[in-house]
Amino acid sequence: MTNKPSSFDLLKKSVTFNMSLGSKELFHSNFLYWISQTNQDFFLDIMRDLAGHPNIHFWWEESNFEVKREYHNFDLCICVKYENNSKKADREDYILMPVLILENKMKSLPQTDQLKQYTKKALDLNKKARNKLAIDEKTANGNDQASITFILLSLLGLAIDTNFRLDNKYYFWEKKNYENLYNAFKASEYKEQLKGLALDIVNDYMKFIDSLSNLAKNDWSFKSNDSFNQKLILPNKVSEELRIHDIRDKINFQLLLKLIQEELVHNYPNFKIFYGTYYSNQKALIDIWWEYGNVNLKIQLQGNVYKHAIEVPDKKTQNLDNYCKNENINDDMINSFLNFTEGNEIFKNLVVEEKDGSIKIMPKDNKQAGHKDYSNKYCYYGKTFAYKYMTISSCENISIENVVKMIVKDVYKYYKK
Repeated sequence: MTNKPSSFDLLKKSVTFNMSLGSKELFHSNFLYWISQTNQDFFLDIMRDLAGHPNIHFWWEESNFEVKREYHNFDLCICVKYENNSKKADREDYILMPVLILENKMKSLPQTDQLKQYTKKALDLNKKARNKLAIDEKTANGNDQASITFILLSLLGLAIDTNFRLDNKYYFWEKKNYENLYNAFKASEYKEQLKGLALDIVNDYMKFIDSLSNLAKNDWSFKSNDSFNQKLILPNKVSEELRIHDIRDKINFQLLLKLIQEELVHNYPNFKIFYGTYYSNQKALIDIWWEYGNVNLKIQLQGNVYKHAIEVPDKKTQNLDNYCKNENINDDMINSFLNFTEGNEIFKNLVVEEKDGSIKIMPKDNKQAGHKDYSNKYCYYGKTFAYKYMTISSCENISIENVVKMIVKDVYKYYKK
């Protein structure tokens, strides 16, 4: 009796998986576009399923519609295509009215504010088209011409708020993950209409997304009492060999930021704090910041490096010259923040220490070429960003929850000032 192939084995052998490595997010949107051009019924079945109504047809399906890639920077957009009967000499041949937007986030997930921006842009395009066509939101036959379906597709379907109010109306993005995408492919009766190579490609893609989804759920998830170093810092051999370590790191740090954000919002709901996750120098980075006068104070976690930073956001009117002179910071609050001078007890036993037991804060003396006008006690990015840092200990008994609580206490300690 042969053992069932693992997700790792299936991915290694998958043609579509290996083709996707060059452009991990664009590949999936391009694949859905290819299906729309290969078998439209199959494509519409998938879209209905992702939209949450597999047995109900879209109002525009009998219209002349077009599936577009990167239309106004949307990953995948379906537009109803109207002939332009305008008499203007420079008229367009067709007017496109967006009716479905799919944003595909394989490696990342937008914040609610980003979804609001996407929604507003789509609504503006829809309204502009309706104005050109001189049609109301509700046509005589009851079709809602202003109705746009919004779908957010991500690997694990991370929890963010996709219900929000915009211009006195409520909007909603249907959240789906790659397991849902696999099930939508599997459920469609039209898949069997594909023949030969097209069917082989679709079957291979289905194995690919099913295996990747299982890998993410089973190997990349973590609990708050898991070891921070073991789960989030040490290399994962499977993801390294598959060359998808960047996806794993980004997702894990988004999950970590979610825990931090939930704690801060619950404990300090009136704090005006901004959040973000990025990928820089081959490491995932959590960015937490708030405004202090004309600068931003930032707490960043990049891998196991924990930073306190000052950022000058308005590059045109000021730079670090306003704050760094002769190796000193000209503001007591900023000086205290950058040098970790208060409340170091919250870092005790969590970060690397000096031989005398004190917290090891870097750099000590780090004069950098090209920055001779600035203090040699800080690291810099240009003339607008300075920081000092500590390193979280590699001790296996430091849990993810320990790190979350450390960051929350650190934010409170300085924000309340």
